[in-house]
Amino acid sequence: MHDVTIIGRASEVGLVRMGHTVVGLAAAQITTCPRQLTKGIWIKAPGTLHTAANSDSVYVGKSNVTADSDVETGGYELAPGEELFLEVDDPSEVWVVSTAGAQDIGWIMY
Repeated sequence: MHDVTIIGRASEVGLVRMGHTVVGLAAAQITTCPRQLTKGIWIKAPGTLHTAANSDSVYVGKSNVTADSDVETGGYELAPGEELFLEVDDPSEVWVVSTAGAQDIGWIMY
């Protein structure tokens, strides 16, 4: 994969797991750890109130997600500072991509 880094800060507290994924032009899984969630996953794109704000939007979707408004593959856009909650059972099915390199996604799942 190009321009993708999974940051090793993920930690687990009871049934809660949290971490960060840095993404760029290539789609990447939020986490490669398949697990059964009871609620879902919060995803946040750091904005101006954060120390390291994103400079561009990130797009959330399936493994074929694209950073555009394509009817079939275009992801759900998260501008810097926006967040999204997804009721999913398996977080490894959630992917992100951006039109710029080194964009951060913070996540917490339970």
